[in-house]
Amino acid sequence: MLKSVAAAKASLLWVGLPAMRDAAADRDAREKNKYFAQAIAEFGDPHIEYVEPWRLNPSGDDKFASFGPDKTGKMIQIRASDGEHFTPAGDLLVAAYLLPKMTATLVKGGAKLGEACAS
Repeated sequence: MLKSVAAAKASLLWVGLPAMRDAAADRDAREKNKYFAQAIAEFGDPHIEYVEPWRLNPSGDDKFASFGPDKTGKMIQIRASDGEHFTPAGDLLVAAYLLPKMTATLVKGGAKLGEACAS
């Protein structure tokens, strides 16, 4: 996939997997994240980047949590009962984390944000 993205002269943000409730699933996600980050670093294309997953606690060890603060500090359910997926409110927190990274990638690729798009 990385070769296809590079050949197309496209940009790619590969977002890592978040913490999981189940211990085995969490270990698997962390191992996959290490593999993804290493493969992308070794590939060496500046337009292909690994992005650390959104974390409830930006510093320290990341652990699964079903609830966390929204942007106002109110505690809300951010993870679904399956222990893997985010709730719609959690999705918004992840989107807010990813938007600046996506915007930076678009600008680095030459996009002029804020201008009307030609169709």
